Amino acid sequence: MAALERLRGAVRSTNAVSRSSTCWKTEERHSNYARSGIPPAELVCERLRRLAVEDPREARKTFLQLFNSGGSALERLLGQLSSPADGRLRHLVASALRNNRDKERLAPYLIAWHEIETDEFAKRAIASALDGVKTVSAAQTALAQEVARLTTAIGREMAQRERLNRELEIARELQEHLFPQRLPPVPGLDYCGQYRPAREVGGDYYDFVELPGGRLGIAVGDVSGKGVGAALMVASLEASLRALASVVQDPADLMGRVNSLVCQASSSNRYATLFYAEYDPATRRLMYVNAGHNPPVVLRSSAGSCQVLRLRDEEWGRREIDRTRQDVSWASSSGRYEADPGCRTGVRNRRFSAR
Repeated sequence: MAALERLRGAVRSTNAVSRSSTCWKTEERHSNYARSGIPPAELVCERLRRLAVEDPREARKTFLQLFNSGGSALERLLGQLSSPADGRLRHLVASALRNNRDKERLAPYLIAWHEIETDEFAKRAIASALDGVKTVSAAQTALAQEVARLTTAIGREMAQRERLNRELEIARELQEHLFPQRLPPVPGLDYCGQYRPAREVGGDYYDFVELPGGRLGIAVGDVSGKGVGAALMVASLEASLRALASVVQDPADLMGRVNSLVCQASSSNRYATLFYAEYDPATRRLMYVNAGHNPPVVLRSSAGSCQVLRLRDEEWGRREIDRTRQDVSWASSSGRYEADPGCRTGVRNRRFSAR
């Protein structure tokens, strides 16, 4: 509204000047111009009127220079252009405004000019310029809103990822304590275990259990899934196995009881495979039972052959083998086979056994 009042005031003063005596001194206007260094709006209009007829391109260029300078001179110029006699010049100026990229700064003057303009072409040109300003503002607002939304979403995702990292770190520390912290000494037997997860927390499991009579319990298993859920199921499997291994003599019976406990403590969408064996150093006999796990391999030193410890058509069926002093037994989880696709065909297993 303030811009409109200033523009209307400029219009009234311009009309008053036009109605007054023509003895308005051109010399005085030029002397004022010489003192200030800024041409008055009247002189600019006169030049633009002449150029609009003689060279419209130069007239448009001159107006755009004035447009970029802004200030009161431009406001007075827009007031001069409200005269109906300047139809050709008003069309040129309105077109220049419509195509100029820096219209937001003069939006108040454009609104005021649109209010008092009578020429339809000029009104449409000014309205088009104002639509461009509104479109730019709306686009900037939409962009700012989208940036704010994405920033909030990224913040939530980073917070969630940080919580998951903390949970995984806790699960990793928990899982490290599930693996054997010491190897029970067994006469005549050299053995070891190694676990190297592909992620922070995996579902692979192995354990060595010290049993009565100097016997050694050996467990190798694999739990479905990865992460915290797999680690919790491994903890349940280990606790059940260690609690029962020293009191249940038959490995097949032990496997059945462990299976019942783990099923009760786990959700229906999770499962585990487990190979369990008991080694007696006095007799060098290995009793084993397998619940769906990859069958271990025994390399016979005497015959130079490989024996795969398979079980067929038996539920928790127990088998026994006698070992010699130089025999080598090897068991692994499914992680080895998943990391090497050739193992699925058994080709790599045979190569490993031949080494």
